[in-house]
Amino acid sequence: ATIPEPVNSDPAFFEAQPEFLRDSENRARWKGRFDTPENFQQNMKDLYRMVSGIDASIGRILEEIEKLGMDRNTIVIFMSDNGMFFGERGFSDCWLLHEESIRVPLIVIDPRAKKELHGITSGQMALNVDIAPTILDLAGLEVPQMMQGRSLVPLLNNEKPEWRTDFFLEYLFDYTKIPKSEGMRNERWKYIRYFEQQPVYEELYDLKNDPHEWVNLIHDTQYAEKADELRLRYEELLQEAKGD
Repeated sequence: ATIPEPVNSDPAFFEAQPEFLRDSENRARWKGRFDTPENFQQNMKDLYRMVSGIDASIGRILEEIEKLGMDRNTIVIFMSDNGMFFGERGFSDCWLLHEESIRVPLIVIDPRAKKELHGITSGQMALNVDIAPTILDLAGLEVPQMMQGRSLVPLLNNEKPEWRTDFFLEYLFDYTKIPKSEGMRNERWKYIRYFEQQPVYEELYDLKNDPHEWVNLIHDTQYAEKADELRLRYEELLQEAKGD
């Protein structure tokens, strides 16, 4: 089999990015993994082998839970800690606030769920900070007011509660080759801010019309009002995250 390369892995796309991203750890890790067609094929096939291995291991765990008679009293939550670049944008690994990096799988299996709830999916925005409140809620325990995130139980029950329509993004690990960034994403737009760059480097993407984040609209005067709107909302979310 030949694994297709990402749609936004064209070298010209990488070269059009600012120097601090071209010289980042994301690019360093791309070298030797995805820098040639041969490396790309080998590493992607190794990835799929690992996925198959995880799948088999989870199967063994679920089978053992059933053998122990615990399957009707065990809730299973499967998720990942981060997404990954596999050559997209000329990068590898995660850290940046693009879709490849921030989107993760989330599957919840509750043996108590009614049959009509089996296999449902939700289009609402679930975040990693929601997992702890969800576990407490599923266990019948009170969720502390100070805890970030919201219980996903209403979504698991296919209810239609008033829900978040945007969220705050940040990557603040202190490593010189990974630029720090903050931003926000709503149901259509994303704003990214590399606040340590001089001058500050900003990005604005229309995810509806540009899901692969090809075109940075931040300097397009047609979207100046939208950029100001998202900057303001970013500041509000930043203050909320700080607890102010």
